[in-house]
Amino acid sequence: KAILILFVLSVCCTMGWTAGTEEPFDPVSTLYEKGNEYFRRGSYSSAVSVFQLVSDNHPEHVLAPEALFSIGSAKHKMNDLAGARMAYEDLLQKFPTASAVPDALLQMGTVCSEGGDPECAKKAWGRLMREFKGTIAAKIAEQRLHTVDAAAISVPLAPERPMAAPSKCSMAAQVAAS
Repeated sequence: KAILILFVLSVCCTMGWTAGTEEPFDPVSTLYEKGNEYFRRGSYSSAVSVFQLVSDNHPEHVLAPEALFSIGSAKHKMNDLAGARMAYEDLLQKFPTASAVPDALLQMGTVCSEGGDPECAKKAWGRLMREFKGTIAAKIAEQRLHTVDAAAISVPLAPERPMAAPSKCSMAAQVAAS
């Protein structure tokens, strides 16, 4: 955490021009890339912290919706399905026209399905297929929707029963047989 704090301070304090270029230095992009680096290394909680900084402190930046999507992805990797769902819902509410919306809907449906909420999954995937018809995400959602529907109409397994303890007679028969 100390390294993360030092990195954030160095990014925030190094305002100005990058050496050898005519483009202004964008500390938010640098911070976002640091979150991606943590994500690629599997340091998901560190990635969430960095992406949260982007989202909370720079909501007007073009990367803010991507940061929320990445929070959802990292929390999903950490098996925090409720946290992932909240991040995707936050993205959908705050940035309804962002380019990340179709993928957020796809992932939200997946998180809902994995969390045992097929109605939530159907709602997310249905919206994706209606509003983003013809996209790759919509085609994937259509395939996943069929698996959720198939699981819902499949024959349920028999309820699990506790195993009966062996009787003295059956134990005596086993000893006699050996």
